[in-house]
Formats: sequence, structure tokens, C-alpha cells
Amino acid sequence: MSRSRSPIGHTCPDIDAAINMLEDLRTDNSKLRDWGESEEAKVDDLENQVSDLESKIQDLENRISELESENSSLEDKNSELLDKVSDLENKIYDLRVE
Repeated sequence: MSRSRSPIGHTCPDIDAAINMLEDLRTDNSKLRDWGESEEAKVDDLENQVSDLESKIQDLENRISELESENSSLEDKNSELLDKVSDLENKIYDLRVE
């Protein structure tokens, strides 16, 4: 008894289509993996840039605090000098009046 081979003729195109579909999926998966790795590298780069900028912001905030402190000190000195100038003006005035 010989078996009928008619189903083989009908299944071969389906197997070929499945194989082609698997190859397409592998290709698409590879492209997706490459894209994902590229995007991950971009994210890493952006995270490094954010970290660098946060560090620069902190440095600038520290510098601002230093300058504010220096400015306050200079304002105090300026006030002292104005007081001395006022005292000297009063002394000069007193000397003129005498």
C-alpha cells in the first residue's frame, strides 16, 4: 500500500512561507535590537550630559553663594567707610566752626 503524497504538495508552500516568515522575523528582530542599542546609547549620553549639567549648576550655585557672601562683606565695609567719611566730615565742619 502506498501512501498518498498529495498533502505534501499542499504543505510545502506553507512550510516555505513559514520559513520565510521566520527569516523576516529574525531580520526585523535584529533591526529592532540594533535600534534599541542605539537608543540606549543615546539615553546614556543624555544621562551623562544631564549629570554634567547638574554638576555645573551646583558649582554655579556655590559660586553665587560665595559672591553673595563677598558682596555682603563689601557692603559692610562700604557702610563702615561711609560712617568714617561722615565722622570726618563732621570733624572738618567742627574745625571750621571753631
